[in-house]
Amino acid sequence: MSFALRFSCLLLALVAGCTSDGGFDLRVDLRTDYRPVYRFQSVRVRILEAPTDEDVRRSAESPASTGADYLTGVRVGSFSSLPEGRYLLDVALLNGGTPIATREIEIVLDQNTTVNAVMTASCEGLTCPGTADSSDATECVSGRCVAPDCTPETPEACPMAICTSDSECAAIGDCLSGRCVDGDCFQSPDDSACEAGSFCDATGFCEPIPVMMTDMGPAPRDLGPPRLDGGPPRPTLAFDTPQPGGCIDLGQDYTGPGEFTYRRTITGPARGSATQWNDHVSCGDPEAEGGTFPLDASGVFQDTFQSPPLPSCWDIIYGRWNVTAEVGGVRSAPVTVTYYNSDCPNVSTCAAASSFCSPCRFCDDTEYCYSGLRCEPEPELTIETSNGPGCVDLGVEHADPPALNVIITGRPNATATQYNQQVSCPGASRDAAETRTLNAAGRVEEPLLTGAVSDCGSSVYGRWEVEQEIDGQVSNTVEVVYYNSSCASVATCSTARTHCP
Repeated sequence: MSFALRFSCLLLALVAGCTSDGGFDLRVDLRTDYRPVYRFQSVRVRILEAPTDEDVRRSAESPASTGADYLTGVRVGSFSSLPEGRYLLDVALLNGGTPIATREIEIVLDQNTTVNAVMTASCEGLTCPGTADSSDATECVSGRCVAPDCTPETPEACPMAICTSDSECAAIGDCLSGRCVDGDCFQSPDDSACEAGSFCDATGFCEPIPVMMTDMGPAPRDLGPPRLDGGPPRPTLAFDTPQPGGCIDLGQDYTGPGEFTYRRTITGPARGSATQWNDHVSCGDPEAEGGTFPLDASGVFQDTFQSPPLPSCWDIIYGRWNVTAEVGGVRSAPVTVTYYNSDCPNVSTCAAASSFCSPCRFCDDTEYCYSGLRCEPEPELTIETSNGPGCVDLGVEHADPPALNVIITGRPNATATQYNQQVSCPGASRDAAETRTLNAAGRVEEPLLTGAVSDCGSSVYGRWEVEQEIDGQVSNTVEVVYYNSSCASVATCSTARTHCP
């Protein structure tokens, strides 16, 4: 599990985001240039076809937010513990419950998967398939008909990319500019080019802002029954934060004496039990339980949390949270806490983070957030050796099997850099040795064939630690010991473990 995810799970005990119930998780992100709230107020994701009948009825609906960046992707659905097999999804943008745009996506689920549903306003009024299209091109993206299995994650199922840069995407109106995202053209609006009271639509026209369609966020949570006269007081929850207004800068170090990331105080009935609930309101995700805490004889629980700087700029923790404490079925008033990072351009201020929602907030413990856009598998290194686990005898020829076989898995089409460190020599440096490119399946395999080595003074003999780095993510460490059965000083794997040329 990455440091960032471990940090977040500890910080707010977001259990729902850190565990899995078995099966595979399917996450659906939406990329669209339809205007949220003004053109659609919610997004519905349904499973139309699935390997088992019980999954057909599953669906998710999330409210639209004007503060979210739908051009790069916003999480709109998450389904857990799904069986392996083929699925057909229906994604609909809803205006008052009526679909204004729909997209069907066909996927094969054989691992935890994130799929991007691309829905562009350039498809309005088009019917697919067209007269020149194949019969299976039933969906529309970027103004052209594509097959249901065409997604950014499966470019091989799509026609050739329309663009490689923003300059190749023409703006269709004075208040718009073209944006290229993963080969598709979108229209990016500039409301300042429109008169007051209007917004820039993806059609290129300035339209009046609809009455009563403002982004109010999710409905308030039920705080439980009101206090009866003479009854116990409603529990209270307070967060003292280092920055005013419930703001916490996770780019700072809070590990020094007297410092804290936050100080939490809960009050309620003496010796009661308080349950914390965390509502990520800048994302609209389901409320999650954040732990249970015992109240003392005075009816108080207090703790202080300290943390080092958080290195990730796309962690699930960033954004605005409403936090409540529940005691005996009664909720406290909500407290707003906003996590930001002054070292990260995307969440550099508390105000910027108040509407932030990481597209990678549902990455599991084997994934990392690639470019802040999607979850990708963390790099993994396997080295198969010819002379027992982690041992290679260079004194003999290695053809079949090879001396060693390097296997790297990770993000498809990524570049992996290998780092070697001769740990049998104290103080040896960790050096970049070579790079390899993973294939479209996220794998590369490279066998090493050798002849018998007669040089007993070679600098290669000894114990090495090997790692792979992809997108700044470091793989597991693998140990390899090189020895030579023809050389007395390094005749066995055991003796070579401590050898330093």
